[in-house]
Amino acid sequence: MNPIIISTIIGGASFILTIFFAIYLNQRHVDKLMEQMDKKFEARTNEASARLEAKIDVLRSEVQALRMETNARFDYAQKESAALQAKVERIEQALFRPVLPPRG
Repeated sequence: MNPIIISTIIGGASFILTIFFAIYLNQRHVDKLMEQMDKKFEARTNEASARLEAKIDVLRSEVQALRMETNARFDYAQKESAALQAKVERIEQALFRPVLPPRG
């Protein structure tokens, strides 16, 4: 066989193997980069979730405080209403006493 043909075949085979190995190494590098991106994304997601939970807890405590204040105001309004009702009843009893007509 001609040495030029043999060297061409060997060169072509080595070129093809080089391409396959380069693709393999590139794929491994891409896989590592994807793993790094996944870890960063997961870390950011966890951080955002923790911040959101903290803000939700703050909102819950504020809502609870508002509920307590509202309940206190309603209780006060009920007491005032009951006191006014009792006062009106006393006034009604004082003003509208049954009076017998004069005999005459």
